[in-house]
Amino acid sequence: AGVPTSSRRASAEVVKPQDAARLLQALSLARLRDVAFVQNLCSVCLVSARRLPVPSMVHTAAALADLGVRQERLLTELAHQLSMSHSGALTANDMAVALRTWAALRV
Repeated sequence: AGVPTSSRRASAEVVKPQDAARLLQALSLARLRDVAFVQNLCSVCLVSARRLPVPSMVHTAAALADLGVRQERLLTELAHQLSMSHSGALTANDMAVALRTWAALRV
């Protein structure tokens, strides 16, 4: 909130892919809905979606739902990765969180 928008954008551009999901989760926990910063973090997650571990995918989607941000390209890619590449690694809790998240953002 106290950081100028241009600094937040520049910060998102240098965020490591594995940290972008954590930052989205932190923003949702803090209830900080800076749409431009969230979109920049989503771009980082989108580029690295194939390499994100299952918990990071689920947490990213849940954070977007908590923030009320529908980032269709990222959500579609995460859903694809979860269903096609990681379905064997999903726990019942992961599936429940993912289902609630997609349902919340599709309505």
